[in-house]
Amino acid sequence: MQHDKEELPVLVVDDNPLNRDVLNTFLSSKGYRVEEAVTGLDALERVRIQSYCIILMDLLLPGLDGFETVREMRRMGIRTPIIAQSSLSFKQDRDQSIEAGCNDFIPKPIELRELLRVVKKHTFDSGQLVTKQPYVNGRDLRAEIPGQKILLVEEDDENAERYLQILTGAGADVVRVSNGGDAWRRIEESDWAYGIIVSNMFTSGIDGIGLLAMVKRHSPDLPVIIYASKYEHDSYQLAAKLGADGILPSSQVELSLIPVIESTFHKNGKTSSWVKDAATAFQVRQSQKELNRLGLPDTQCVDSASITLHDAGGDMAFCRELNGAGRHGIILIDVAGHDVVSSYLSAVSLGILTSLWDQIRDPMQFLTAMNTELLKLRSDRYHICVIALLWDQRRGLIHMAIAGNPGGIVVRKAPEGVLRMEVIEGGGMCLGMFPRDDLFVRETVALDEGDYLLLFSDGVDADRLCAVLRNKPSLLNRETVNGLSGELLDQLATGTRPADDMILLSLRQPSLLPETGLHFELEAKYEDVDRACIWVAEQLREYPAPSGHDVDFISLAIREALLNAVEHGSRKRPGARIDLSIYSEPERLRVDVSDEGKGFDLAAKLSSIDTIDPFTIGKRGLPLMRAAADRIETHGGTVSLLFFYKKTIREEK
Repeated sequence: MQHDKEELPVLVVDDNPLNRDVLNTFLSSKGYRVEEAVTGLDALERVRIQSYCIILMDLLLPGLDGFETVREMRRMGIRTPIIAQSSLSFKQDRDQSIEAGCNDFIPKPIELRELLRVVKKHTFDSGQLVTKQPYVNGRDLRAEIPGQKILLVEEDDENAERYLQILTGAGADVVRVSNGGDAWRRIEESDWAYGIIVSNMFTSGIDGIGLLAMVKRHSPDLPVIIYASKYEHDSYQLAAKLGADGILPSSQVELSLIPVIESTFHKNGKTSSWVKDAATAFQVRQSQKELNRLGLPDTQCVDSASITLHDAGGDMAFCRELNGAGRHGIILIDVAGHDVVSSYLSAVSLGILTSLWDQIRDPMQFLTAMNTELLKLRSDRYHICVIALLWDQRRGLIHMAIAGNPGGIVVRKAPEGVLRMEVIEGGGMCLGMFPRDDLFVRETVALDEGDYLLLFSDGVDADRLCAVLRNKPSLLNRETVNGLSGELLDQLATGTRPADDMILLSLRQPSLLPETGLHFELEAKYEDVDRACIWVAEQLREYPAPSGHDVDFISLAIREALLNAVEHGSRKRPGARIDLSIYSEPERLRVDVSDEGKGFDLAAKLSSIDTIDPFTIGKRGLPLMRAAADRIETHGGTVSLLFFYKKTIREEK
């Protein structure tokens, strides 16, 4: 069919009014009908209800930038040629725009003759309007449709006949039903054998929205495409929140249905059968559920819960007890997106986390190292938000570094019983975006006994969470923190469907002072070791010497443990802390030296020790400790020296 240029609408997306005026005037003079959008969100609203022959996209838009706007258009199934226009003219910027889904690139300032050439190139081919315009590396995805089993939900016989012709013409195996109730029965009877659902939004009985909710609740990876005879903003937004894989007006079904299906297949990495991809996503999700529980200690002080909307996503939380002196390391990760790729990045993040966890205990250094590793993936479509913190329970201090996450809320109980809430703003640059570590946010929080710190992903609204706590302060009247996170998420989800995955970590500060024992804190430096040894000598005078032990020899063993903590555990890192604790127990004297290191395999170390070599600096520590103590135990970054009061126990060594 021949088209006149005057019939061809062009969308110009640019926040600069002068640029819009120039492009509007020029293209109008050439016979095109120009419409304008100032922001990415404005552009997305326009393409939902209007078709264009070409889109001119500025990349440097405020808020939702041009790259992400183009990606979202492609996710929606929009196949209109998109021409990037930007002052970003480096090769990597051009490549990034093409990877995002643009068909071409024009540098600013725009040369109008070149603009007209590019517009004609992408709208006409020998006078014919180009209606088939693949946007993913020029690949034609129509080969994915033949043989697919599709369930069509449409009451109107005339419309159903037209849509059946479109789908069967593309090679699909189509079954048509009239409403959502019939569709649900078909789906269950077929044992979920359909590869995709296409439904009118408004049908009798169970409508398209109800069917969408039922399908996504039971099988979130089964694609559902919704269309409607009229545009209703609230209905469209609800369908999007429920996880519709495509939403389009009825007027665009004949033109856009096949491209939307193709886009859905591509978005979900469909290279073979949908069943295979769904199984992959399900396995990833189940694995994430298991991993999300790993590391969270069975304690009265830490609790977590999550609500995930789809079978693929990336919210994870990990907590590890670092040593016996009350230090915990906690990581919360939020990967944007709800598809297999986001799950893959979650798994990659988990791998990076576990490889770095035992090497780096400083939160800021941890984020820097993790950012370096994620940059190697070159995945600009997904952002990764992280909170990393070191919780020193004994002193009531939490040191945290934040990359893109919203932060948290500190909840304190005032004397009169009123809750005082302090919001930690969070922010900072997401990981995997830029090779810079000066854009992360550092925070230190001091907690008193009974105070709470709530950490969460951006799916949790901080204001609503504060409102829940004000309305139900009794939620915090509990003996342990266990179960608190789940109760709070239930309150947040009541009456509304979450717009995104939610994960919540609840921390409660225990008693600041240990009930027993004597404690000394030092920095990981040699002069502090000398001060600690003087303190040890003073304290040991107060305890009866364990049978068969010399106090000086005990002091020497403790000194070696402290030197080991400085040199190996804390690696002489400035600011690293070491805790020295002495406990007089009924049958033994126990000395704990806790550092910020990962600890070591005691059995492997002991098996390599034959004799004490007092003249070899750096290698006599463990042999000397072994010779002096009745028993040595390790727990993460804590080394315990045990001296028994009964000599018979020593002889069992």
